[in-house]
Amino acid sequence: PLDSMSAATQTNFTIDKNLGHPVSALPVSPLYDEVLLKFGASLSANTVYQLTVSNISDCAGNLVGAINTSAAGLPVSATRFDIVINEIFFNPPANGYDYIELYNRSNKVIDLKNLYICNVNVTGNFTNIRALSGKSQLLFPGKYFVITENAEWLHRNYFVKDKSTIVELPALPSMPDDYEHIAVINIQGDHIDALQYDKKWHFALIDNEEGISLERINYNDSTQNQNNWTSAASTAGFGTPGYQNSQFRADLSAQAQVSVSPKIFSPDNSGADDFASIHCLQNEPGYVANITIFDEKGRPVRHLIRNASMGISAVFHWDGLDDQHQLGVEPHQGLPRQGAGPLRAERLEAVLGAGEVGAVEDPRARAGEPRSFTSSEKIACAAGGGVGALMQLQPQCIPNRSQQVVGVQRTPHHHVRGAQLHRFHGAFHVPL
Repeated sequence: PLDSMSAATQTNFTIDKNLGHPVSALPVSPLYDEVLLKFGASLSANTVYQLTVSNISDCAGNLVGAINTSAAGLPVSATRFDIVINEIFFNPPANGYDYIELYNRSNKVIDLKNLYICNVNVTGNFTNIRALSGKSQLLFPGKYFVITENAEWLHRNYFVKDKSTIVELPALPSMPDDYEHIAVINIQGDHIDALQYDKKWHFALIDNEEGISLERINYNDSTQNQNNWTSAASTAGFGTPGYQNSQFRADLSAQAQVSVSPKIFSPDNSGADDFASIHCLQNEPGYVANITIFDEKGRPVRHLIRNASMGISAVFHWDGLDDQHQLGVEPHQGLPRQGAGPLRAERLEAVLGAGEVGAVEDPRARAGEPRSFTSSEKIACAAGGGVGALMQLQPQCIPNRSQQVVGVQRTPHHHVRGAQLHRFHGAFHVPL
């Protein structure tokens, strides 16, 4: 417990942004492990303050040490998608415990005591409702919060950067090893976020998912998109409770209508560039996308996307696997390959490979001259080695939308390194 005399001294507390000292400081009995501070000016919403404490001691006379600052703020109500389910651990080893990680992707300070985690049954009703916190606990913007039934077990078995992010609850909602529907709701019963997970979302080459968490790739993308989830990396110990996911991929602005990143990716679940992201940016919504991956001989090996409705932008992920969930694609040019190995992506239309790649010149186009194609035409996937992808963007049934492909620039060279992305309006050859 705190020494009540020092804890009641207003000048021992200071908050930034010109608020200064509180006008009163009241230690809270009977435990005296909290102090109620009142300030002369109001705190602003959506603002994170820093509270500094000095000259405070416990009953044994031990003064506060160097770690004497804490975030503070005025909590506001969470709305849909402010807090998202960011990582789930639903298949622990024997005698282990599940955990759920949440992330505050908003600019709000949110009090977790007003939120609940639960299951959703087949009729849409909430079951197994658990309060996220029994007392006021603030979750600040960009911060993580983990709930589990045994915090000590989690500390012993997984790396935890900050123990304050881990909170132990008496019980979690039901989380079977195969699939389940969980949700974060507020006191009014409104959805903040919800997820119907499935063990099939794990990396396809993992033989046993036990002890491996399922991580969200991008907290700004849809929660229910299975392509936005994958297994935690082995290099991160198969779980990242309370800090940035090992498979996190930030939003990347597309430099053209279609772009792919990274240029080199290795589908080995190492946590380093395990998948390629195909970024699509359109001038207007109302298109559907189809993406097919081809091997070095031009044979389709993965029908990645079929008739996906698109808005202004969309991101699709490829994990390097074919339709049979095998590593059916090899780099070309005889480069060494170990295990899953690196796949090199050149900025060349429809080519993914390792080393220098080749492209076949379209005889219908001359250097520097634009060539128009209709959206129904398919330009041959680049020959000469490498993996390719053909992406077609076709308008949905919207009147007066042009389907003409315009402004295609071609290079006269047979062998090309780092050619620029060719942009089509109705169909795209995608550089992978």
